[in-house]
Amino acid sequence: MNNRIITNENDLYKKDLCRSRILECKINGFILPINKYRKLLTFIYSVLKYETQLNIIPDIILQKSILTITREKLNNKGYQYYNTLGISIRCADSKKTLREILNILKQKKDNIELKIQLRTGELIHFAMITRFDYVRI
Repeated sequence: MNNRIITNENDLYKKDLCRSRILECKINGFILPINKYRKLLTFIYSVLKYETQLNIIPDIILQKSILTITREKLNNKGYQYYNTLGISIRCADSKKTLREILNILKQKKDNIELKIQLRTGELIHFAMITRFDYVRI
């Protein structure tokens, strides 16, 4: 099994992420027990909602998202509605969902470390460091 460390997003996106899974995820040094891209994205959106202390996802997220998101309650035409977030997100593949995760984390200036297993069995270690003010224990 190959192990590869990637710190460049373009190199990461060259990989076939279809049917890949997250083995390990850390945001700002905290381990998250999340192994699906969409679940990680909705977690990040939930954190944003909490941090802004708003009842809705901030408009800036909707404007800067690379995904198609609406406040309408849609569960058709490829949309899935998330009641806790108050938004509908159009389905996207693993790669586009991961792009959105990194897009949002860059805007927040958060770090992420991912260990991803591709469907071929290859392991990818990806790190995006945007700030240095968290402490690892």
